[in-house]
Amino acid sequence: MQDPFQDDPNSDAPPSSASSEEKLDFLRSRLWPKKKPQDVEMKDSNSFECEDATMADAEDPAPPKTGILDLPNHLIEDIFVMAGLPTDVRININYGRKPPVKSGADMEEWWFGNDKDDERAYEAKLVRSIITTCKRFYSVAVPHIYRENHIVIHWRNGHTLAGLAQLSNLALSNLRKVLIVLSASAPVIDNRGAVGGPDIELHKVDEPLSLKSPHYKELSAQWESIAARLQVWLSPDMVWFDFVCDCADLETAMEVVEPLLLMPTLRHAFIRLSRVQIPEMQKLARQVALRAVRRTHDLYGDPFPFLSLPQELRQLVLDHTDLVTPRREVEWNPTEKFHVRNLRETVCDLCQCFECPGGVHPWTMHWFMWGVEGRRARTFCNRFCSAFEATGGNFLSQLAQTCLCWRNPQYLFLVSKEFTIDARTTFYRRNRFMIKPAGDQMLPAEPCMGRTEISRFLGEQVPVSALHALKRLDIVYPFFEDHAYFTRTTAVANQDLCLTLAAVAPYLNIPNLTVTIHMADYTTYRDSDKDIWEYAATPVHLPPVIMYYQKNTIKCWKVLAELGLRKFFVVLYRPWNWENAIEADDHHWYTLVTNDVFSKVASRSVMAAMEKEVMGPEYDSEKMGKNMLEKPMWMIRIEHLSPY
Repeated sequence: MQDPFQDDPNSDAPPSSASSEEKLDFLRSRLWPKKKPQDVEMKDSNSFECEDATMADAEDPAPPKTGILDLPNHLIEDIFVMAGLPTDVRININYGRKPPVKSGADMEEWWFGNDKDDERAYEAKLVRSIITTCKRFYSVAVPHIYRENHIVIHWRNGHTLAGLAQLSNLALSNLRKVLIVLSASAPVIDNRGAVGGPDIELHKVDEPLSLKSPHYKELSAQWESIAARLQVWLSPDMVWFDFVCDCADLETAMEVVEPLLLMPTLRHAFIRLSRVQIPEMQKLARQVALRAVRRTHDLYGDPFPFLSLPQELRQLVLDHTDLVTPRREVEWNPTEKFHVRNLRETVCDLCQCFECPGGVHPWTMHWFMWGVEGRRARTFCNRFCSAFEATGGNFLSQLAQTCLCWRNPQYLFLVSKEFTIDARTTFYRRNRFMIKPAGDQMLPAEPCMGRTEISRFLGEQVPVSALHALKRLDIVYPFFEDHAYFTRTTAVANQDLCLTLAAVAPYLNIPNLTVTIHMADYTTYRDSDKDIWEYAATPVHLPPVIMYYQKNTIKCWKVLAELGLRKFFVVLYRPWNWENAIEADDHHWYTLVTNDVFSKVASRSVMAAMEKEVMGPEYDSEKMGKNMLEKPMWMIRIEHLSPY
């Protein structure tokens, strides 16, 4: 056989003397010749086909493609949340509900209304698109929806419990926070997403449920059917279960709570059987709640040795008790003593119900249990209702055995001497005290025949051991007195005030004390276009005299200014420019600017001059925070309500 590597001048083969590597390269070129550029066939503008494409792909394989279905479930869930899957919100599964439309996916998970004008339509579309994509998405999204949100159903919304009955077993097994309302004879309002105010239809109250109620049989049958499924599918020790059914009598209440006795162990149970205190129903609610969490009593171990804590920690704990009022404002006068002024004690502007604390109806307190703002209403509590809540196992709830309704903290002053000291300190340190005459500020006050209110408060009411805790003191002088006597600003009253301030000054924490004086500015008495009311008529010659006496009264506070008082404010009002108008069967005081002679600049100059009389010529109340003063409750009441 002829050697291909023989020396041949006409051959392109390497000479026989070539190295083995050169000969190997020559053989490779003969076996796998390289294509010339013109031999490459162009298939289209974006791709070329080569004989060695397979080898090139084998040498440099493309990275494998990863899709969302290749991710673990917890990452898919995070993506859904970032995309807008509902989290930590209330889901009313009867709100705006229409008959479910069956398709390839279970429509029982569609809790939002189908109204295109509903602002929640986007959320409904988003959830629908997620759970109908594939089985994997469904198995991830549905547990999140019912595990991370607060599921609410109210019989009144549609007169059915179908929204809960139609939930899948997967949804029921993932429930964590549930509120079932069969009957609520106190208002429950859901104004989530409401435009222009809450929906009055959702604000109606139910009649207490009775065995004779026309819808009792239907409601009872649905409730028993749902309870049977909950007994099977609820996860033990995981569910916060709140149940509200206001009953007309004990017999009805016993039948309604019977299905609850077979529930698996709950983490937290709240049972309400009446909106008013009925001892028998309160006892039944307590028994059912404790049994639901598998506790035999509502005590959680031995009493905590509270007094063994350092005083600083004890006071921090007491800051979260009724010693601190909701608005941190307490009024005092010799007649009514300590009291908290509400905006209204009668009816709600919206629904005319007597359960509202006033104004446009707020969120009910029960929503606040789940972290939603609005703790003002006392609709769901164990102080005023036949209700009870209990926490099971080792889960100690900050809400267990408590109620968010404020009540007089007098009981906290009767525990022990040491505890009373802490309670007094917290009470006087954390609240703003409004010292004023009894009654409405817009009505003439009765003359003060003895010591003035502020002298009695500092000299008689506050214990000497608690004077150091006072931080905010507001003194309200009446705008009008019967027969225009103005007995609280006489020379005798001023002398008594000076002696009182001098006596208590050593016990006060003066540098941390804020004093605010509220008075009527009688220099503007004739700036109004209308006369003062007949019942408070003031002779023409008296306004300058009244203003002179008021300035002398304010000078009494020099006693504290000389000892280090840093914050002293004077607030003057023009009550003769407040008109009592009647609109929509309600009374409102409107502030009228009826004369341009008295401007805001003039008002500030009058108040600044009075403040400098006490604090010195360099004092600037604006820099000390006068603009940050909160409007007192008596003033808010004047602006919104009729006199009481």
